[in-house]
Order: sequence, then C-alpha cells, then structure tokens
Amino acid sequence: FGEDACTSKKCSWLPAIKEVAPSEIVTVNFSSSTTDCAKTVSQCKLKPHHVVQPPTDSEIDTFYQTMNSAQLKPAILRIVPEYADQFAPGHLALDLPLLMSQLYKAEYLSLDYNSLQSVCEDTAKDFPVTVQQIENLEQATRGQSSNK
Repeated sequence: FGEDACTSKKCSWLPAIKEVAPSEIVTVNFSSSTTDCAKTVSQCKLKPHHVVQPPTDSEIDTFYQTMNSAQLKPAILRIVPEYADQFAPGHLALDLPLLMSQLYKAEYLSLDYNSLQSVCEDTAKDFPVTVQQIENLEQATRGQSSNK
C-alpha cells in the first residue's frame, strides 16, 4: 500500500510516443479511434454477429405459460388475451349496472338536441337496474367517501 498510484505519476498510464511530428492544428485528427472506426466501417474488423430467429408460436406459448406459473404475475400478461382476465379488478366480477360510458355511440355526436333527448329517454326506459345491482354498487363504492 505504500506505493503511489499510477495516476499520481506523470504519464504512467499512457502509451509512450517516441516521435511526434509537428503539424498545423487543422490537420490533426482529434477524434477517437472508435469514432474513426464508425466512419469507415468497411475498414474496421467487426466481430461477426449471430442472426437470431424469431420465436415460434409454440415457444411463445411456453414462455407465457412459464410467466403465468410464476409466483408474481408479470404485467405483460395483461395484454395477452389468454391471460388478461386474471388481471380484471374484482369489482368487475360483481353484478353491477352498466356504466354510463358503456352507452356511448359515435353516431350520437351528429344528433340534434331533440333527437339526442329522445334517445336518452328511450335508453332510460330500457336501462335495467335490479335491486341486487344497486346493493352491489353501494357495497363496492361505500368506502370511496373516506378515501383521500
């Protein structure tokens, strides 16, 4: 431990250059050898790369099954249709009335006021809500008022 580090000695970590010919600053190449190599790829010795084949459907299925059997479920399975249902929030399993957003139809945007009001009245008449759905909705949303 008593020795000085190589960085505390003058130029000990740089290769020794015996002769440097003087030249004008505009002719000196200050770029790194990596940059030079990138500019002239055909002159550089690059390692050959391996071509990776895309996975087969069977390999993908096996991969998804392996992820699904893990103790902690990876979030990527949420977008795989075969596994997405297990990520549905618990309240979706309850028997609840339709959400108002589920009644949206793009064609309603072009209706005039009176036609839209008529559609709303017809929808309200045919909007089935059971007593059980009301109780489930109340139970599912009861704690929301105390959330901050």
